Amino acid sequence: MQNPKRFLRWSAVLVWMGIIFFFSSQTAPESSGQSGTFIRAILSWFDTSFETLTTAQQELRIEELQHVVRKLAHMSIYAVLGMLCMGALYTHRLKTRHRPCLSVAISVVYAISDEWHQTMVFGRSGELRDVCIDSLGALLGVLFIFAIYTLIHHEKQKSGD
Repeated sequence: MQNPKRFLRWSAVLVWMGIIFFFSSQTAPESSGQSGTFIRAILSWFDTSFETLTTAQQELRIEELQHVVRKLAHMSIYAVLGMLCMGALYTHRLKTRHRPCLSVAISVVYAISDEWHQTMVFGRSGELRDVCIDSLGALLGVLFIFAIYTLIHHEKQKSGD
């Protein structure tokens, strides 16, 4: 193997894409159930009054948060994908400005394919809005890694002077 670091980093990208594919393969009831369980755990942990509510009140509270939590999950999952793509592309000899563009492009193409995939899953749909949210997440993840790289690169240049 010529470049084990490259292999490992691209493997991480592919594994993460597989995780996204797995979650996108869940039916609408499965997906809602998972996010509902997550929200219930968070509310139980951070909101001491949550446990005192009736079951109906708890369900209403969870339902109110479902949309926001699911969209934040979309954004976060694609931020990680963007970061992983940046890490993988740093193993290639590319111009510095090309890495962020390629990382976002890979993430956006995957987001489009993921939304298309969801159109074939019971109760799910492909949404342009979700592609935009995913793309924003990828962009934020890429910018985060790019900023860290830039800071490290500038510090190395300073110490070398």
